[in-house]
Amino acid sequence: MLIRLQSGFHFRRGIPVRFRPALGKREIWHSLETLDRNLARTRACAMYGLTSQLFECISLAMSPSEETSSLNKAVETFQEALAISDLERSKNR
Repeated sequence: MLIRLQSGFHFRRGIPVRFRPALGKREIWHSLETLDRNLARTRACAMYGLTSQLFECISLAMSPSEETSSLNKAVETFQEALAISDLERSKNR
């Protein structure tokens, strides 16, 4: 979901109940670092894709045959992708 605050647009997505224990939260909030609605929509779509991939990785890691390290790796990969997107945005300012 795209949320407009005074500071700019933010991405908000609820975490499915079954993944909440793994992530330790109920929602994902991330600043899109823009006041432009069209740019925010584009960035929100990218964030939606990243969070969908995260949920898929967690689902696979939670299967009985997978180890806990797979879950940790999925979360780390998501955090790295967020950091890279933040770096790219800061370069383009």
